[in-house]
Parts: sequence; structure tokens; C-alpha cells
Amino acid sequence: MRQVHDFVERANKFATAGEQVLLVYPGPPAELDQRAKEFLTKQNPLPNNIHLVIDPDYKFTNQYGLRWDAPHETAYPSTLSDRPAR
Repeated sequence: MRQVHDFVERANKFATAGEQVLLVYPGPPAELDQRAKEFLTKQNPLPNNIHLVIDPDYKFTNQYGLRWDAPHETAYPSTLSDRPAR
């Protein structure tokens, strides 16, 4: 949650740089839509350049090796970029 807060706080800087932020919300499909809606309620409204997508069955999360199998956890908080490091 802290990582999301930090992204939201810096949304204007990302927008100025022409960047979009994609938040991936993983989980089992049965309750994922409802949990994502609850998450958005806490963050609403997200800035226009920050988007939330769901990851049913952890497909994206597993593909990138981000799965964390600890109680009450789903994935490591992670930041990925499509731009080369500077």
C-alpha cells in the first residue's frame, strides 16, 4: 500500500515526464474484482496516468517471479519499467 501511495504522490512528476503507471493487482479470480474495487475505493480517484489492472490466477505475477506465498500476502511489491536504466 505504501508503494501505491508513493506513486500517487508523484503522479504529477510522472505525467510531466509523459509516463504512465500500471498497478497490477493479483489474486484468485473468485474475489479479485471485489477486492480490486475495495482497493480503488481507498485510492479513489487515481490520477489519470495511474491505472489498475487485475491479474487473475497470478499469471503476470508468476511470469515475472513475483509470487510471495506468505500468509495474507500475494506478491512482492515490485516496480518494472519498459525504459532502459539511465
